[in-house]
Amino acid sequence: GDYTLMNNQDDPIAVLEKDWSFLHHKWKIREAGPDERLLAKISSRGGIDILRILGGQIPFVGLLVSFIPHKYDVKNGRDEQIGTIEGKIGIHDIYNIEIT
Repeated sequence: GDYTLMNNQDDPIAVLEKDWSFLHHKWKIREAGPDERLLAKISSRGGIDILRILGGQIPFVGLLVSFIPHKYDVKNGRDEQIGTIEGKIGIHDIYNIEIT
């Protein structure tokens, strides 16, 4: 599904779109409004996604794999790397986002 990102005045500023893929997590961030200009793309990196999918089918392995943090690359509309998102090990989802 898609998520609308709002500012403090509840005005839409961007739309977060999930690009469904079996092997990777992929998202697009588009400008809210009539032209919906592509602002950024977020995609998972590393082979951990496949391990998560396969591990989810094996008892206890799926639980252990779920604690491995996600890592993502952030690219602009011209496909240039502009940042990273890295999860931290823990029970809750905590991410460090670095945009250059």
